[in-house]
Amino acid sequence: MAWLSTGQTGVGRNNQDTASPVSYSASSSNHKPDSTGSAVVDPNYYWRPMSTCPVGPKVLLLNLGGVAVLGTYNGRSKWEGWVPLPKRRPQEEPSA
Repeated sequence: MAWLSTGQTGVGRNNQDTASPVSYSASSSNHKPDSTGSAVVDPNYYWRPMSTCPVGPKVLLLNLGGVAVLGTYNGRSKWEGWVPLPKRRPQEEPSA
């Protein structure tokens, strides 16, 4: 069971400032709860090798403890892997 309060991923808070458990239903067959039920993962999306990580721009980095961190790679720090950040889907222009 995922911990949500607004329908978005992450830990949500209700009016009593406590986490609220909410069932997750994936909108795509590619997105599934992980083995702990605490996160949603894409089984076809993997961390990339650090040899391919760009130096300078913001990326999602996987530290040696297995924790994802939003940051910039300096070319020297020790990380296990990286992935680019997602971007928003372009909005369709309204038909007139």
